[in-house]
Amino acid sequence: MTPRNRRELPADINELVTALKEGKVSTTAATVELAATAAAMVAQRTASSLLLVAPTSSIADRVGALVKWLLAQGSVPYDFPRWPRFADSPYEEVVESPYIAASRLGALGTFALSDFPFVLTLDAPSLARRTVPFESFMEGVQYLQVGREMDRDEFADLLIANGYRRNQTVAEVGEFAVRGGVVDLFSPYADDPVRVDLDGDTIASLKYFDAATQRAQRSLQATWVVPAWEVPADEDRRRQVSINLADAASALRVPTKEVAMIEAQFEIGRTPPAFASILPLLYKNLDLPSAYLGEDVMVAVIDPPGCIAAVSAAQDELRAQFEELGEDRRFVAPPEALVCDGDTLLAELTGRAKSLTMDIGLDGVLGQIPTFARTATLVKATTGDVPVSEKVAGLLELTKELNQEGGRLIVVAPSEPEQRRIRDILTAEGLQPTIASSNGLNAILDVKASVSVGIGRLRTVVGFDSLGVLLIPSELIFGLKDYVGTRRKERRGVLPGVRELEHGDLVVHRDHGIGEYQGLMEFQVDGRTTECLVIVYKAGDRLYVPVERSDLLEKYVSPGDGTTKELDRLGGQAWVKRKRSAKKAAREIAGKLRLIYARRMASVAESISPPDAEFREFEATFPYETTTDQERAIEEVLEDLAQERPMDRLVCGDVGFGKTEVAVRAAYKAAMDGFQVAVLVPTTILAEQHKLTFAARLRNTPIRVEALSRFLKPAQSRQVLADLKSGAVDIVIGTHRLLSKDVEFRNLALLVIDEEHRFGVVHKERLREIAASVHTLTLTATPIPRTLHMALSGIRELSVIATPPRDRLAVKTLVARASKDLIRYAILRELNRGGQVFFVHNRVQDIYEIAGEVAKLVPEAKVTVAHGQMTAPDLESAMAAFVRGEKDVLVCTTIIESGLDVGTANTMLISRADTLGLAQLYQLRGRVGRASEQAYCYLLVPDPATLTEDARKRIEAIERFSELSSGFHLASMDLQIRGAGDVLGAEQSGHMAAVGYDLFFEMVSDALSALDPDAVPERIEPELKLDVEARIPAEAIPDERLRLRFYKRLAGAREIPEVADITAEIADRFGTMPLAVERLAAFMRIKIYARSLGLTKVGLSGRTIQLEAYSESKMAIPALMVIANSWGWRPIAGSDPSSVKLQFKDGAADDGRLDLLQQLLIAAIEVQAEAGAGTG
Repeated sequence: MTPRNRRELPADINELVTALKEGKVSTTAATVELAATAAAMVAQRTASSLLLVAPTSSIADRVGALVKWLLAQGSVPYDFPRWPRFADSPYEEVVESPYIAASRLGALGTFALSDFPFVLTLDAPSLARRTVPFESFMEGVQYLQVGREMDRDEFADLLIANGYRRNQTVAEVGEFAVRGGVVDLFSPYADDPVRVDLDGDTIASLKYFDAATQRAQRSLQATWVVPAWEVPADEDRRRQVSINLADAASALRVPTKEVAMIEAQFEIGRTPPAFASILPLLYKNLDLPSAYLGEDVMVAVIDPPGCIAAVSAAQDELRAQFEELGEDRRFVAPPEALVCDGDTLLAELTGRAKSLTMDIGLDGVLGQIPTFARTATLVKATTGDVPVSEKVAGLLELTKELNQEGGRLIVVAPSEPEQRRIRDILTAEGLQPTIASSNGLNAILDVKASVSVGIGRLRTVVGFDSLGVLLIPSELIFGLKDYVGTRRKERRGVLPGVRELEHGDLVVHRDHGIGEYQGLMEFQVDGRTTECLVIVYKAGDRLYVPVERSDLLEKYVSPGDGTTKELDRLGGQAWVKRKRSAKKAAREIAGKLRLIYARRMASVAESISPPDAEFREFEATFPYETTTDQERAIEEVLEDLAQERPMDRLVCGDVGFGKTEVAVRAAYKAAMDGFQVAVLVPTTILAEQHKLTFAARLRNTPIRVEALSRFLKPAQSRQVLADLKSGAVDIVIGTHRLLSKDVEFRNLALLVIDEEHRFGVVHKERLREIAASVHTLTLTATPIPRTLHMALSGIRELSVIATPPRDRLAVKTLVARASKDLIRYAILRELNRGGQVFFVHNRVQDIYEIAGEVAKLVPEAKVTVAHGQMTAPDLESAMAAFVRGEKDVLVCTTIIESGLDVGTANTMLISRADTLGLAQLYQLRGRVGRASEQAYCYLLVPDPATLTEDARKRIEAIERFSELSSGFHLASMDLQIRGAGDVLGAEQSGHMAAVGYDLFFEMVSDALSALDPDAVPERIEPELKLDVEARIPAEAIPDERLRLRFYKRLAGAREIPEVADITAEIADRFGTMPLAVERLAAFMRIKIYARSLGLTKVGLSGRTIQLEAYSESKMAIPALMVIANSWGWRPIAGSDPSSVKLQFKDGAADDGRLDLLQQLLIAAIEVQAEAGAGTG
């Protein structure tokens, strides 16, 4: 039954539903959007899966977004799988990421196996691309079900044969791990990895787990496992592949060594460059993706003639690429083997039982294009580079016109924050917009709302004549938001940590200093097995650290090369002196920070008015969706600006996370209130870039933006200075030139500082003078240590932007064999779309020679060079020419890895990428992908087949984590040290080097706490000496790094629930815990209770418990005595009032003794608390 406020489906849709029951149907629609809507309505009415086919990728993206909005969160629970794209050209000699190929096979698995209805919109050329034969694919498919038999080792062999990579932990598609009776795997078919728990050879349970935390989330009864690569797994088929390759090589006169190279790559689980072009050579016949579709899937083809033409154009392009190979054709298949023709594709699609073809005409299903979708008022509201206020006025006029005709308007925003913002704007203009249904079909059939705001990704206006509804994407009014489609779930915390200990790493023991970690070692003590961390000191002295005290150790990290990296002498005085000196420095820092805070609280600054409707309209023009972190940072800054005391806020966020937008909005608000803003940057290039960014964002506003740098002529500089003094300039951007005495402001209210750590001491002193009575906003791309962040809370405000921009196009990262053809192709593709190219070559010795080769390869390009050995003026001139678009290609060293943001530069080629570190590669890649264009990063290597294992892992990691968020995982420790320098001052680097990064910041945190009136006592780390075997046996967790990771997490736990959570994770990931692990957890609980009581030592030997208290913990021992006496335990007399020995009765086993000890400590904590409350 249809709800009263909801219209019935149009009659022509019901007619299509009826006709489809009889067989395939052909009809007409006035636009591709109306055709897509009709297909969506039919699919929803019949609860069918839907494959929607459009002529081109741009049309497919457009109608796909509409269909997703229409069907999401409706009565049919649709899934919306992604179809990963192939490389731009199958003949391009790049190595496709195994994760891309696996994801494509996952989509094919959805076609063939899904028990849930799905919707996928694809362009015809993608569907015309041939793929692995369906039969071969299905031979690699496995079905897992609770209660079924499964041989663990056979299953692991099958996974390897199907292209899965065996790891210690599973983080990405196509990986698996085996730990005893637990098998973790990430099938391309699933959104999350699956944990298989075996009871012997029977599947006891199946659970999805989180790749970041490795914790199980929800149970399932069954799942499919599909192949992770396109090489056949079956041995007979693999032999046939070898025969097919040999035959093809013979026919193409290709040397047999090339066949051997390809097969060698297969053996190690890799595919060769340009693998897509040899796929037809592996199999005699490939299938089209549509061969995977189940019979119940409905296929709807929009504009069949257009689809045929698009496939023909794709074939022609492939043919041209093939011909370009010339006589030097490699071992590749011709275009006709890769792609079918348009007529064949259409026949395949329309030959199905449930197919719908829709030509595009003047009228048809759902009516013609309505007159209200073609009015001048609509044009005024949605087009043209005019102020947003004029577009909003046009929208108001349009709404009135629609309502007069009985029509309805739905403004569709891309996200919930945008929806709220637009609703506020419309409400402020006198409208009464409602929130549209989250299901688009319900929204357009809703008859009660004249104006509503929904959430979806529409790219064009859609009018429904028969429904009297007009859909307008908010982005046509407030500006486009960059978008890439449905984003994969965020994968966090799955990269190898820079803090993890490896054999040979330097470590800092807080009591003994710097030593070298030599791994874990088992010892036999009184018949018990225990495990210790082995640390070697000067002269070969060794320290064995019990695992329960592993939190006393941290990896030694220091700024730069540091000043102290040699090992300390065990028991020597050098470490004691350095530690004492660092503690003194920490106290001085804490005092200075408190003093700065007190001065700021006593100062007065101009108060900036809170946000109004005009500000919200400006916000809505931001070309990206703001993240929750960004929104929070913006609101925190605006709240600070509204106060009459000077703001001092540090905004910390990774490259491309949107810090500049936070500054832009603050600057806009201050300038619109009639105040001036100064933006201080460390380099002339950044001044130019920021001027371009601010000017672009503030166009169509009355705000004047100027830059003050060496690029200005003297007369221009004098004019800017004069206008600053008179107040004619609202925002000025510049280097330390802004700090000169001749720079005068009329009414400066806000100072924005970008990367403060890059300014010198003199400049910082001048900054402190200026900032005494103005609001200060500091931006940094370097992360702040969490411990320091917490300690600084309330002293210096911090806003952390830790999440990436929503739906920003991920950089397409490609591993490629360095070749002239590839380099020319990549550069020309970028130039042809009006862009620029970075070519990174990290050797100054021959960089000009390389630049010359690039200029010869691409004579159409204007090439320039930048490297760190150039003079400052020459380097700035080269960079500025590139920034201004006067040069097309910048051949440079890694000097560009930070601080250069060129929106039109969206292709990067990195020469010898295998020689660069992971963090370097990440920082470099962050220079592209900053605009709406698809960005490309080519990692050029001599031969992908000859990469070292370490280089291959680095390259795979950077391929895998193509999303912008990966920076906070990849950031090396020196970035965190720089971030700390922003807060504490870089002059502290000597102390960091002396005692190590972690210990120094712990000292600073302690010193800050000591200045607090509610300060806690000095840190207490109890020493445990318990005669009970407690450890994680190697047979339970064989990987030493994983074992050590759990040891350190347990030893560092500060709360009882934290211990419980870690032990639950061990049980979840590794199966039933041995008794020794349970006892280790008890050790850690005892440690926490002891710390709470102020105990420094807890001993357990036989029936005797020995306890020693911190000198200032005067209540601990009396509380323990009270409990012991009440339980009838016998205290053993001693002369030291800060210690006690207790004896309990016979008969308790190891676990019972640990329980008794825990109960004693818990009871003493309660007595101590009662005594404290009584004295209070």
